[in-house]
Amino acid sequence: MSNLFSNTLFLLFALFLTPHLHAIEPQEPQQLLSSKETLVVIEKIKPYGISFGNGKREVHVFIDPYCSVSQYYLSTVFEKRERNFKNSTYYFYLYELESKDSKEIIEEILSADNKEQALKAVMLDNDIFFLEGEESDVKDEINAIAEAAQKIGVYKRPYVLINGKVQR
Repeated sequence: MSNLFSNTLFLLFALFLTPHLHAIEPQEPQQLLSSKETLVVIEKIKPYGISFGNGKREVHVFIDPYCSVSQYYLSTVFEKRERNFKNSTYYFYLYELESKDSKEIIEEILSADNKEQALKAVMLDNDIFFLEGEESDVKDEINAIAEAAQKIGVYKRPYVLINGKVQR
């Protein structure tokens, strides 16, 4: 009889707990720093960002030039550029996704005289170009961006921050 009782008790417990187990969803990685701390880190790499617009609101975006989702994001920003650039200043930080093997093109874009034009050419027009002449040393910029991204907890591209908070 006690065996029957323990089996029944187990089944009731399992039935009660099962719906709760299925309701648990995996969570996205969390931003590692507070909004204030994130803004302090962003301020240090701001000179390395490729900026568009002159609005009061700052939008900071980590992108990979070869990432199709980053390319789509940039195209949507430019589709409504008059409104977007009037209201916001966008800072784009080139941060490589390992799977995209974009280190070389990131160096090329950051070495260009006109970084804004180079970024648009690669990401919106699918132009791949290589600068002729002397290579500029942008490794410090690339490393500073990567270090900031790791501190913040950048785990996807594009990774959009407004007021120090990640946008989902």
